[in-house]
Amino acid sequence: MPLRIAHTACPEAKTYVDKSADGTSHPLVRIDTHSCRHEFFVHWEEEPCHIKIGRFTSIAQGVHFFAGANT
Repeated sequence: MPLRIAHTACPEAKTYVDKSADGTSHPLVRIDTHSCRHEFFVHWEEEPCHIKIGRFTSIAQGVHFFAGANT
């Protein structure tokens, strides 16, 4: 099931954390200052990985990122 992130632009960076099946927290997405204003989704395979979105970045509504599924 994808992780849904609804982020609004703010003056400080924000890190979104998800929990793996064993209950450990994993910093999955870091969004830098003044970025994103829409909802997007991250499909995560519970492998060590992260997504970094830089400053003043715009992402379209409904985008899906696939992380950790390096096959």
